[in-house]
This record gives sequence, C-alpha cells and structure tokens, in this order.
Amino acid sequence: MIEAEFGGRVFTAPVEGGCVDVEMEQPELWYPNGYGAQPLYPLTVKLTKNGALLDCEKTEVAFRKIEFVQNENADPRSYPFTYVVNGKKVRVCAKCGAEI
Repeated sequence: MIEAEFGGRVFTAPVEGGCVDVEMEQPELWYPNGYGAQPLYPLTVKLTKNGALLDCEKTEVAFRKIEFVQNENADPRSYPFTYVVNGKKVRVCAKCGAEI
C-alpha cells in the first residue's frame, strides 16, 4: 500500500498502481525570491506491506503556475518571451529558467 500524508489528510493507493493522487484546496502559491512568499508544504509518503512499514520519505512541496509568454510588440533584436509566475512577470537571470 502507498500512503501519502499531505495537508492534514491521508491518501492511499495499492502498490500496483504506483501512484497516489493528493489534493489541497487553495494552497498558498510559491513565488521566486523577491516576488512574493515561498510557502512549502510537508509531504510524507510511506510504503507498507501487510501493515509493516517498508519505506518512508519526507519532503516539502510547493505550488506555482509558470508560463512562458510572447511579448507583444517586442523588438526583433530582443528576446521576445517573458516568464510569468502565478500571473506576475518575473525577470530570470539564469539560462533555462534555473532560478525558477
């Protein structure tokens, strides 16, 4: 059995599926440094067999929406795209969006 503890709730699924869907209503969104808060949520995933714990992993997760949008009327000599995180345009200083 796979069990995930998240947001004060427990979600389970059989091992055969190998996947547990978790839900959280209206999480606070994560923003890049300087653009807003960076809330993290604890997540614990356990693997059990006949009630015995085989493995356990604890981590933190965050939620965000990232878009790569074309700039309107951009100068052809400039980079014509902008990163938008949770509806806010952000300046990315690293190649390949590594800061995000």
